Amino acid sequence: MTKMRALTTAFLCIANSGLAQGAEVDRFGCEIMDRPAELTFDGFSDAWRSIAADRLYSFTRHQNAVEAGTCDCGVLRPNWTETLDRFEALGFSTGPSSAYRDWSSAVYSPQIADLRRTVQDMCGGAN
Repeated sequence: MTKMRALTTAFLCIANSGLAQGAEVDRFGCEIMDRPAELTFDGFSDAWRSIAADRLYSFTRHQNAVEAGTCDCGVLRPNWTETLDRFEALGFSTGPSSAYRDWSSAVYSPQIADLRRTVQDMCGGAN
């Protein structure tokens, strides 16, 4: 085991010691927040809304980490409040699926790979 890997492992053990027993964490030691009920949709006709919520959350957290220049868990794995607000503002909660497709084509798809790569480089692991 390399010295860096040993230090990383030790850090993650210390960082995770305050987490609830059995909490799922990502490779950075941040607790993965469950999608709230307001952003969980059942049925075929609303399946796109669940995908939209997940992608909006991913985009927002990566964008915020890059803008803040931090790997802090509060930024990497925030609660879903900002995502819920943006979800509603973008018209995903009540609008047609075309609202999501337009956002995905114009914003998400062109930027997410670079945002993920930047976070990976900044935080030292695959994200």
